Amino acid sequence: MDRLLGKLQDTFEEYFSHWDIHLPKRDVIERRRGSIHKAGWFINYLFGEEGGVEYLEFYCGHRMTNDRHHKIFESGEIISLDAPLDSYIVGHEEEYQRHNEKAYKELHDKGLL
Repeated sequence: MDRLLGKLQDTFEEYFSHWDIHLPKRDVIERRRGSIHKAGWFINYLFGEEGGVEYLEFYCGHRMTNDRHHKIFESGEIISLDAPLDSYIVGHEEEYQRHNEKAYKELHDKGLL
């Protein structure tokens, strides 16, 4: 079995197990970027390599929760990356704006938006 079809896919699917969301097998095999829209979720994902280690990066959101941006490495380790914030503390609007501009730019540049 392809090592990505192992731990990486298992970790992603465990993350979304409550909603029965699965990566399309063909996308995993061909390392294709893609999108999933299911159970109220939008999920945009891509595959990459960092230091010889393959990963799956995804940006997702659901109307009932905040947006999320994660990277799953072939070991199954998940790291959280910056995602746009959906609220701010009064008096900190500029920090909120700077954070979101940076997060949206990064997501756009990676092709996750």
